[in-house]
Amino acid sequence: MTPPGRVGDNPLMIDMTAVDREIRAARAELADPDNVKGILSLPTRKRIWRAMLDPADDELSYQHRIRLKIACVQHVHHLWYRAFPEDQRVEKMIALAQQLMNHQVDPVDAEDWADGLTNNIYCEVEDFNNITQPAVFVADASAHMVTSACYRDPDYDTVGRTVDDDELLPDSCASAAAGALNWQPLEQTDVPARRAFWTWYLDEAIPTTLAPWGPTRSPPPRQHRYSGAPAWRRDSEPCPRPRWYNAGCAHGCPHRRCTSRQHQRNRTSVPTWCGGLGESQRRRTWLSRHTHLA
Repeated sequence: MTPPGRVGDNPLMIDMTAVDREIRAARAELADPDNVKGILSLPTRKRIWRAMLDPADDELSYQHRIRLKIACVQHVHHLWYRAFPEDQRVEKMIALAQQLMNHQVDPVDAEDWADGLTNNIYCEVEDFNNITQPAVFVADASAHMVTSACYRDPDYDTVGRTVDDDELLPDSCASAAAGALNWQPLEQTDVPARRAFWTWYLDEAIPTTLAPWGPTRSPPPRQHRYSGAPAWRRDSEPCPRPRWYNAGCAHGCPHRRCTSRQHQRNRTSVPTWCGGLGESQRRRTWLSRHTHLA
């Protein structure tokens, strides 16, 4: 039996020794007594993601990346339904990511729909409490998942200068489990829940993701490139576009609760953080820049 934290044998071209080494290092980081918040840092996660890359198959590396993100969103999906029992938007985002993996939807439209979910949810939620805030983090994670699925570059999450631990999936999922972002005070954080998420991530999610698909170990057969109703029909979209959408461009407007004094205190500006909601690629976790909403 494969011990916890080990991926086991895998016939792909992935260096499983490197994957196991990085997982062990990640478990040691979680167990460090100084890690009082139970955070799995972004540099550690990136080292795991790099080890998971298959140098002989870029498409398979992409599939692994998205399958892992989908698993993370599904793991915390119940937190979304706890706040919004009848709302199917996160479920639609999961289906959209799967369609992107199979070349069944236009990535440009999919990225717009992901932006639409992010824009809408931050405008819809007025009271960020211990029920709605984790749900918003789940929605943010699902939007990141779809945006990542729009780009088939295997290095999408592993290159770049991002160093903020609150960036990139699955940290939004860990924040949903903990009920707080990494920068928030310890007394507002469910640390055992965050540690439990990362333990599941290392011991179950990664091994399951890297398990062979079957005898052929190849992606599903490619179907016709795009499907569905015309892109600009609102009733055909997984998430309706916010009112300021016009021909696919998001013209950002300040959040109704963002005042100039609050922005000054947070050292941000309305044009920089509220006007940039349409820029989904490598976008920052918007809520982490607006502490007055937390």
